[in-house]
Amino acid sequence: ASIWSSTTPAPPMPIAKAVYFDSGTSALSACMRVAADKVMPGRLAGESEVIVPAYACPDLVSAAVHARLRPVLVDIARDRPWLDLDQLKQNISDKTVAVVAVNFLGLGERWQQLRQICREAGVVLIEDSAQYFPADSTAFSLHGDMASFSFGRGKPVSLLGGGAAITQDPDLSVALNKSAVSAEPGSP
Repeated sequence: ASIWSSTTPAPPMPIAKAVYFDSGTSALSACMRVAADKVMPGRLAGESEVIVPAYACPDLVSAAVHARLRPVLVDIARDRPWLDLDQLKQNISDKTVAVVAVNFLGLGERWQQLRQICREAGVVLIEDSAQYFPADSTAFSLHGDMASFSFGRGKPVSLLGGGAAITQDPDLSVALNKSAVSAEPGSP
C-alpha cells in the first residue's frame, strides 16, 4: 500500500544525484576541476582560468586556487549582484574553462543569457548556491552545468559544515563522484 493517497501527488523526482563534500568550498573546487578536465583535458596546473564575480565570498578564489586554476575577476552589474555581461564576454579567453555565477542571497542570475554566453564560448557554467537553497524542491531548477551548495554555519541550510555538488550531465556526475573519492585531506 502506498503512503500517497490518490489526492496527494507524489514528491517530484530529484533532478540530479548529489555528491557530498566536507565543505561548500570543496564542492565548488571539485566543480571547477571537473569543468577544467572537460574543457581542457590534460591541461597543466595553472594553465586554465575560471571566471568568478569580483564581489563575492573570497572562498571562490580559494576554490579556484585549490583546483589549480587562475581566477579571473569580473565586476558585477552596477545595480544588481549579477555578473556584468559585457565584462564577462571581454574576459572569456581560450584559457577559460568555466564561469561561476552566484545565486546571491536567493537573487538568481540571468541564467538564460549566461548559458548562451557559456555555450557559445564552449565553457562550463557553474552555479554557486552557497548562500541559497530552494525553500521548495519543486521551485528549484538547475540552470548551470553544475551547482555547488554549502551547509556551513550561517547558510540557508546549516548542518554546521559540509557541501554538495549536483549536475544532470551523466559524464560530469561520474567525474564529480571520482573527485569526491580522491579529494585531498584538508581540502578548502
